[in-house]
Amino acid sequence: MSTEFLNCKPFRVFPAPERKIQCEAVHRFLEEAVLSRLKGRKFLLKGDFQGQNCLLRRFAHGGLLRHVFRECYIGAIPRAVRELEILSSLKKQGFPVVEPVFALVEKKPVGYHQALVTVYLSHTTDLAGVENLTPDALELLIKLLERFFDAGLYHPDLNIKNILIDRVSGAYFLLDFDRAALLPGALAPVERSRIYKRLFRSFDKLGKFHFWEGFPFGTVPDYVGEAMKNYRKIRRIRAFFWKLNRK
Repeated sequence: MSTEFLNCKPFRVFPAPERKIQCEAVHRFLEEAVLSRLKGRKFLLKGDFQGQNCLLRRFAHGGLLRHVFRECYIGAIPRAVRELEILSSLKKQGFPVVEPVFALVEKKPVGYHQALVTVYLSHTTDLAGVENLTPDALELLIKLLERFFDAGLYHPDLNIKNILIDRVSGAYFLLDFDRAALLPGALAPVERSRIYKRLFRSFDKLGKFHFWEGFPFGTVPDYVGEAMKNYRKIRRIRAFFWKLNRK
């Protein structure tokens, strides 16, 4: 974890490597930022910072925890700082990720609130917003994910809302590494299969599962096809109980 931060009361500001940031600029960004049309778990703010169009994402718990802790976190290593470091490391290695700017941590009577500021990629949309993807485009996505996995990226919450595609070039970018980790070695096939299974569930949940109809899984690693087979089994079981519930 990076120990270098600015004490910009009431915040601690953790700059991305090689970013020279002043508290005055941070406070001005926060004062002038406006609500973005983009949505995350919480609303996003957008504004100009050092001449770049940036987005601020506030961290909030999901699942049952959201009803209890909401935006309050407890722990020695803020997730926003950890995500900043993962993004910085991947960016330095040349991976297509959103560019980190700074992490923001605000202490509360119990725990802290946190946020992450990144550069906004204006010509992109997440995969939940596209109408279709060709088999070639899906194969390109898998090849890119394999590069990330080879570099040790473990992303347990990979879903189509945190994969961006450039509307002009068709290039992909990854974002939202809240629960991700950079491991010292390449991911094992079983770990990759688990992530792909989660990704296929995301396609299904958001009405994009038909993208994979007719996809030639023989052109990608075996565990990708196995992950799809395993998900389809679970999907059939879910469909069975859905039918029972409607009777």
